Amino acid sequence: MNSIRRRLSLTLALVLLAAGVLLAFALRDFPRRMVEEHVLARLDHDADLLYVHLLDALARQDGEAGMDSALMGAAGPAYDLPLSGHYFLVRLGDRQWRSRSTWDADLDLPEGAEGLVSPRLAGPAGQALLVVAKRFPDSADGRAVSIALAEDVAAIDAAIAAFRAQALTVLGLALLVLLVLQRRVLLRGLAPLDEAVDACRRLERGEAVQFEADAPAEVRPLLAAVERLSRHQAQRLGRIRHAAGNLSHALKTPLAVLGHSADALAARGDEEGAAAIRTQLETMRATIERELRRARLAGGAAGGA
Repeated sequence: MNSIRRRLSLTLALVLLAAGVLLAFALRDFPRRMVEEHVLARLDHDADLLYVHLLDALARQDGEAGMDSALMGAAGPAYDLPLSGHYFLVRLGDRQWRSRSTWDADLDLPEGAEGLVSPRLAGPAGQALLVVAKRFPDSADGRAVSIALAEDVAAIDAAIAAFRAQALTVLGLALLVLLVLQRRVLLRGLAPLDEAVDACRRLERGEAVQFEADAPAEVRPLLAAVERLSRHQAQRLGRIRHAAGNLSHALKTPLAVLGHSADALAARGDEEGAAAIRTQLETMRATIERELRRARLAGGAAGGA
């Protein structure tokens, strides 16, 4: 059966589910991208800072130890703790300096073009490293400068996964609540249609029909049509009852005349003819009484409010 309520419920449910799926996909990617962009921007800033301090150390012609101290001082204490999750690698020609946080780990940090963001690398102790590799203009002696920085984002990934799970749970519950509320709103909104159907059935049984005055504007034309039908049926039943009453009164005189004719035939000795006429007269009287009774029953109840 083609039901408006079922069609609306299915359509709105599909719209809600589609919106939920799109939001779920957004939650799957958006938080991770937002955090990664923040981390990459900070690493890019740290790379620029290391490059400036490297140029200063080269200008002062510091030795190997002086270069290492200058770079570590620019990077910050996080790059000094063993396996802290913050690492850098500076290459100048065939020379390179590594952060002390690498300890004994062998990190293959890439060399790349300007602003290269490499895929994630597997770091020590289960770390997931997000890497930025930048190539800067040559130093004063013409040697290329390449700086790569990495940061462990495993803890951030775990936090994002926990947030995503909670958000999807809340989203699922919200969709369920919205579906229930949507069903209730549809039932309340389409209730006047059910009232109209019930009014038609009561009208069919000859019962009184009364409609709600605060029905929605979309349903009022239907209710008005049913109300007009109710009045029309009441008027029609009244006319039918009136016509049946007039017909019964109009037939009384001819029936009385026929009865006198039957009596006259019986007085002249024609009992057979008189009996035939009386039989037909009784049949006609029974038919008239039956139709009058039906008219009274049909028109006795109020047809409309």
